[in-house]
Amino acid sequence: MRKPLVPRFLVLLLLYLFFFTAMASIQFPVARETVVRAGRVTTEPEPEPELEPAPEITISPEIFILPAAGNREQFNQALNLWRNQNYSRWSSSVSTETREDRVIAFLGEALSRGNYRAALTAVPLTFLNGSGRTYESSVYLGGMTQARASLETADRETLARLTRLINSNSPEFFQEKRPFEFLAVRGFSDLMEAGAVMVGGMDPAVIGLDIVPGIFEGYMDWALLRPGRDNPLGNLTESALSVIFAALSLVQETAAGTDRVLVAANVPGEAEFNLRLGKALMDYSEYTNDEIWAGIGRSLVLSALSLEDAPDAAFFRILFPSVFLPRAAIVNIPGRNIWAWTAAQNISASSRDNGFDIAVSFPAGETHYMILRGIMPFVRIQLYNIDYRSAADFEIWDSSGWVYNAQEQTLLLKMRHREEIEYIRIFY
Repeated sequence: MRKPLVPRFLVLLLLYLFFFTAMASIQFPVARETVVRAGRVTTEPEPEPELEPAPEITISPEIFILPAAGNREQFNQALNLWRNQNYSRWSSSVSTETREDRVIAFLGEALSRGNYRAALTAVPLTFLNGSGRTYESSVYLGGMTQARASLETADRETLARLTRLINSNSPEFFQEKRPFEFLAVRGFSDLMEAGAVMVGGMDPAVIGLDIVPGIFEGYMDWALLRPGRDNPLGNLTESALSVIFAALSLVQETAAGTDRVLVAANVPGEAEFNLRLGKALMDYSEYTNDEIWAGIGRSLVLSALSLEDAPDAAFFRILFPSVFLPRAAIVNIPGRNIWAWTAAQNISASSRDNGFDIAVSFPAGETHYMILRGIMPFVRIQLYNIDYRSAADFEIWDSSGWVYNAQEQTLLLKMRHREEIEYIRIFY
């Protein structure tokens, strides 16, 4: 006689329930994510209370400071070596040079080394008479009538572009070349204030790497041009530092035995972008006494200089802007908006009852050219304390000379320095 099936079925059912109850009680391990966090990045992962915290790796900013950038003295030694090597290269190739940026760098450095006259004679006729010359090199080589016209055209285009960017609250304002400096030097105070309001209200969340160099350049320009006033870029700098840190890479080249600190900008001219970023970061950090970020800035500069496609002449102008290079400079006369296009190292002015004196510093025995804007019609000019008449052919004289355009309030000058400091005396 066969046994009933019910008891066996109940046994199997009990075993089945027991198995799944046991499996449900077992806690299997959960995969953990490794979080790499930069020291200044504040974003935290979403909390998971039921799990243990994931292990974290903190990256210290100091790892992005190269040994040669550890302090100012080491950095300056590396910079001077680069400067000497490039001046030697420019000297040997200038006789066939056609690029204006190279000619400018060569002549500016020659002035600082006391080799200016020999450098001038080395500039080839193909460049002097070529189409590659602009108002930039006119400070050394003359051609002031054409330089005045092209400078005015360039200024009008820049002013229109800055006005549009400010009115549209565009972050691209910081992609322009020193916009606050441009506006301040040329006396566009109202537009400069509007630019300050625009950047002061900018959301730090919109900061991208492409505008970070301009933020730090703008911060420093404002601090210099408007000392004692609140800096409108102060609310952007911390976020800009976080953007930099998130983009930094330490590139270790074992074969060459060298390291580089760079950011991947994904823009044309990455080498120049890294140098501009490093210089701006270095200047800002030294101003705010942050030695770690200053070291990172110096590391970016040295790394950019070591790249094979580094544009040496453009780099020279970024690194040494005050070494007898073409620039727009304010002529500080109270109540007047006068500025100069010049390569003079220093320009200052003083007022008197019947006019004012402009003091110009340039190496004694050398000659340079200037464009002075904002000069109201006057009755006479003195150079070397002697009355000088206007002359259309002033550029071919073996001395100083000038010509004036009353409609545009522009004074063109050739200055031959008998002394390091010469005076332009204007009488009303």
